[in-house]
Amino acid sequence: MREADVRQAVDSKELRSFYSDGESKVLHEFCLCQGEVRIDIAVVNGHLHGYELKSDSDTLDRLPHQIKAYNKVLDYTTLVVGEKHIEAALEIIPTWWGVVRAKESRGRTYTKVIRKPKANPEIDLYSLAQLLWRREALLTLEAHGLEKGMSNKPRRILWEKLAEHFTREELSHIVRSALKRRPDRQLALKPRRSGGSFQRSPKSSGSRDRILL
Repeated sequence: MREADVRQAVDSKELRSFYSDGESKVLHEFCLCQGEVRIDIAVVNGHLHGYELKSDSDTLDRLPHQIKAYNKVLDYTTLVVGEKHIEAALEIIPTWWGVVRAKESRGRTYTKVIRKPKANPEIDLYSLAQLLWRREALLTLEAHGLEKGMSNKPRRILWEKLAEHFTREELSHIVRSALKRRPDRQLALKPRRSGGSFQRSPKSSGSRDRILL
């Protein structure tokens, strides 16, 4: 059983309703923490819910590092894991993570919910703000009269300002709204290196996007 088999099973069962509900956006290979990690699948609606896939042919070597990064940003996280690794994975992941078992039978991969996810208590506001492109961050500050002296500041200063002035609920809503507005072709872009760091930036546009608050 390969990751592609697990992804197809998750798409057809666990995520099926999200593709057609009109409220959700499903993102594959979505970068978090400035490209430090990528969550296999992220669902954006009233929450930001990540799905990490571990097939029987994978290892759990990267999971501890992924846990630390995912817990900074995602409202909910679900691990979809093959039977080979499920017991070991349960010893590693936080108790609030959801667990879905992936099992192969007669040439097909099936999924079954073992544990539903609970709300993540460890969101880091600065890491959450990093999901915004620089222009999105600046427009948000402008919408709240917080843009003074910010127009020429680097992104990290804008993110720090957002983390300082907004609650978790407010910033989460701002970030989700921005992700939903982005064209799919831009969401699919991988981060590119610039000066040793990762960055993602949208193409310039003559129009100013409205920040939904």
